[in-house]
Amino acid sequence: MKKRVKLVERKESKRIKKETRRSKARIKKVRRELNKKPVLASTKKSTAKLTKTQKAALKKADKAARQAEKAARLKAVKEAKAVKLNAKKEAKAAKRQAKKDAKDAKTAKQKAFKEEREAKLKAKQEAKNTKEIQLRAAREAKAAEKASRIKAAKEAKAAKLKAKKEAKAAKRQAKKDAKAKKSAEKAESQSPRGGMEFIRTEIDDIYSLVENNRKITLADISAKLKIPADKIEMWCDKMQENGLLVLNYPVVGRAFVTLPRQKAGEAKTEDKGTVKSEKKNEKKPDRSIKKIVLLLLILMVLGLSAFILLQTIRGG
Repeated sequence: MKKRVKLVERKESKRIKKETRRSKARIKKVRRELNKKPVLASTKKSTAKLTKTQKAALKKADKAARQAEKAARLKAVKEAKAVKLNAKKEAKAAKRQAKKDAKDAKTAKQKAFKEEREAKLKAKQEAKNTKEIQLRAAREAKAAEKASRIKAAKEAKAAKLKAKKEAKAAKRQAKKDAKAKKSAEKAESQSPRGGMEFIRTEIDDIYSLVENNRKITLADISAKLKIPADKIEMWCDKMQENGLLVLNYPVVGRAFVTLPRQKAGEAKTEDKGTVKSEKKNEKKPDRSIKKIVLLLLILMVLGLSAFILLQTIRGG
């Protein structure tokens, strides 16, 4: 833009100089014409003698020539002045135009610079925003990965605990089954028929279930043996009459069956050995945490007492 403005200024200055040269040339031409002395009719050498009328006419002509010369000189001066004024006005207008062009160019440059700066700032902000979005996305992905890892670890731990519990339950059930089998074999061996085979009925199944569980509802027995509840109730009632079972009807809840007190005591004594062995196998809880807590409490008490002592010393 600066180069363009300079070119315009040069062209205008050249044109103004040209116009001034032309106006100066005109003025010089007019001055030369004015400097020429007109040849008056009275100066001419005439051999013939002039009359009075002829002399008056010559005087009149000389006067008219002088007046015309004066008018032409004034006109030339006026024209020269007008040309000069026009040249000055044109120069001023050209200068104003050049200033205006320069100002426009400057404003255009400033505008372009401002736009460029705004574009740069916008690009910088966009880059910053994209970077923030990327960082946020990375953080979210990291957090999601961490959460999924923690979840997977928790699920694995829960599955492990469940498996352990199931294994323990299966072991307990196996022990119970083995015990029931042993008791059944013992009962069979102690029966009056000796070691002879006998027919196992649904009443025997009900009794063995009650003996193994000690307390069981009628609904659970019907679900396990797949026998109607009213039939089980009838059989349990008959077994209660014979003193084998006790049928209970609570105010709230379902009816349940238990062994009589004497038989329950016997079953307890039999189970004591197995319970003790299970307790021995179980791991003792770790007491290191309790020790650490006690130590921390002792340290806190000592620190508090030292602080109070220091305060008393300073106060004294």
